[in-house]
Amino acid sequence: MESDSCEVSWQEHLTHFLRKRGYDADFIAAHLDNLKDLKREEKESIMRDKAAWSEAARSDPDTLTLDEFLAFHHPESSHGAILAKVEELLYFLDTNGDGALTKEEYCQSNQGAQLTQCLQERFLEVDQNADGKIERRELVLYRDPRHPHHSRLEADRLFAAADTDADGSLSLPELLTHSSLFVSSKMVDVAGSFHNEF
Repeated sequence: MESDSCEVSWQEHLTHFLRKRGYDADFIAAHLDNLKDLKREEKESIMRDKAAWSEAARSDPDTLTLDEFLAFHHPESSHGAILAKVEELLYFLDTNGDGALTKEEYCQSNQGAQLTQCLQERFLEVDQNADGKIERRELVLYRDPRHPHHSRLEADRLFAAADTDADGSLSLPELLTHSSLFVSSKMVDVAGSFHNEF
């Protein structure tokens, strides 16, 4: 990635892909435009990447800006992708069309009282200024993977999976028995979560 332009070209991405698979510079230079000597699974992976690249590229099909690159590799981190999800949510739930969600709009569900109670609790968490409605800005902040609620949800998931005797606390044997669960968590293995592409 060129730091002064903040863009990544398809050829840079493909070069990185091939280098990670152990190919030398001469092989890479000879195969950027011709993939015939690659293994079948490598070709398939490149074709999947090319399709995702085309989806992410909004201005130039051969280069991605930083936000487009995030959308390509990590759509959950892309501001554009987050905005698209928020707009979709507003489209389906904002029945009065005011660009914000009331508690009734956010919690509309035919799936029972337990789910409705959960949604009401989440509504209070998303409604940061406690004005009784969730605005677009609050939804964007809440959907951002850096929002603290993602860490709380992951901690709850890990705790529930490791607390095998359901006593509400984790003992050393439970931690040791489920150590791989904790080590593989995206909250612990950040580098693994982001695929080490930088």
